[in-house]
Amino acid sequence: MAHNNQVNDNLVYDLPDESADIDIYVGGRLKAQRLCLGMSQEKLAQAVGLTFQQVQKYERGSNRIAASRLYQFSKVLCVSVSYFFEGIDKIAGLSEDDENEDQKISLNDPGIWQLINAYRRINNPKLRQKLLDVAKLLGDPTEDSKESIS
Repeated sequence: MAHNNQVNDNLVYDLPDESADIDIYVGGRLKAQRLCLGMSQEKLAQAVGLTFQQVQKYERGSNRIAASRLYQFSKVLCVSVSYFFEGIDKIAGLSEDDENEDQKISLNDPGIWQLINAYRRINNPKLRQKLLDVAKLLGDPTEDSKESIS
């Protein structure tokens, strides 16, 4: 991992270069919100004066998003600019959470968005709650919950 030397109050700190990871994370959050709204890359691109290819590059984290562009995205996607950085401490190694790697879910997993979109299409609140209950049971298959699924 490359390191950046940053000078602050005449002290030099040797910090890991996490910019690529952060760009990927912010791009993933961009994609997540776009998909939650059911918006295409083309529609988002058109709303901010870009090509859909540029939106793809932002979402993959291969191109860094400028602050002014992030502000435009926040307005079009109806979120605050801070939304794009929520949870960033975990990937930047600043969080003290010892979350198991196997339990982390990537925002780039298409199954996540299929599940969210399917859930959004359920109009009956009772059915939505039942789906949520089943998902919780499957996510923590203890002996008690295994019996209630059957």
